[in-house]
Amino acid sequence: MPRSRRFDARRVIVTPLEERKATWDWVRKPVRGVESVYEVHDENYDRLNRWVFVVQQPDGPGPVIVRTHETPSKRVWGSVSRSSIAFQRATKAAYRRYRYCKVTLADPSGSRTKFVIRKGDERALPSWLRAFGPHIKLKQTVTTTRGRDGQHKVFVVRSDDHAAMIRAFIAFKVWVLEQRHQVVDS
Repeated sequence: MPRSRRFDARRVIVTPLEERKATWDWVRKPVRGVESVYEVHDENYDRLNRWVFVVQQPDGPGPVIVRTHETPSKRVWGSVSRSSIAFQRATKAAYRRYRYCKVTLADPSGSRTKFVIRKGDERALPSWLRAFGPHIKLKQTVTTTRGRDGQHKVFVVRSDDHAAMIRAFIAFKVWVLEQRHQVVDS
């Protein structure tokens, strides 16, 4: 296993490039909204550190989608070009101006698409996610839930903070794949 690096989300520089009206599919239905394009430099790396991300914000209800548009040419990050993170609207009173996504880590072994982090799994988190600590809550804290996922950990961010959303994508997927961080099922 490679030596662990000290990743720092503050070293991920997010620069807006353009905004444009767009239409995309979400759950097989067309959605209208605005696509914001960002150039991202992950200064935790000295090379192969330029990314382009697209953040899709719907005009009406629906999630904000964060996905890569251009990725560095590195084999370990190949699966990242086909993945996205959906930020849902929080519904509880104290969090109505926020969006959240489940804390799901990429699986470097390839046997699963992702690992969902639940209450009690904090020890399974990589060390660089400690910086996200104040923004990680239980799902039942920020929204109502009909299923059994109230104990899932979620990352909470202001609705307009696209840079934080992109940094979460990099921390949950890119860095996990790079370091081959394995989550052990409990």
